[in-house]
Amino acid sequence: MAEPEQLEIREVRRRDYREIISAIAETWGYYKRHKNPVTARLVARAYWYGALLDHTFSAAAIWDGQCAGVLLGRCDAQLPKHQGSLRKYRRRALLLRILLSLSAEVRASSAGSERIEQADQKMLEDLRRRFDGELVFFVLRREYRRRGIGSALLNSFLEYMRANHCRSFYVFTDESCDFPFYDKRGFTRVGDEAVQLPDHAAPSHFYLYQYTI
Repeated sequence: MAEPEQLEIREVRRRDYREIISAIAETWGYYKRHKNPVTARLVARAYWYGALLDHTFSAAAIWDGQCAGVLLGRCDAQLPKHQGSLRKYRRRALLLRILLSLSAEVRASSAGSERIEQADQKMLEDLRRRFDGELVFFVLRREYRRRGIGSALLNSFLEYMRANHCRSFYVFTDESCDFPFYDKRGFTRVGDEAVQLPDHAAPSHFYLYQYTI
């Protein structure tokens, strides 16, 4: 699929963070989950810095000057080269976690996050396969979907992985996301875990996908 003429794919820049954090809060439902919008943005910011801790590749999709979507990925072979730059994210992520630990509202919802992390880890361990990397983070603002932007971001990551001789990677997703996107682009679903989240009547499904280049 050809990229639209008004689309630019480049590395994520510090000035993109505000739009990215807003997209996280909206996409992951933090504004609905937390009564205070400041808390919602802090949780989204912590999520973002947590993702930054684990990346060696970043791509931002810029559409008419606006950050429409972002992808972070990791090639394990490249991690040693990035340790210096990742330290600054580690400090910021730690400060955010300490700040959020003071919020009773956030502490009450942390059980759900822990269950999701446990489910993800279980799927990966059950698979018993070693990968060369991970698609760490992927968000596309709703108003920019179905324009080929997601495919352009993914293609940029695939090019990076090929260039660094990374032949396989995985991604965690769930039923609240556009997981059919991965089905349509050659990913294979290799894990499915049902997780009972707080304040949810029925279990939510979380998936593990793999991709071989």
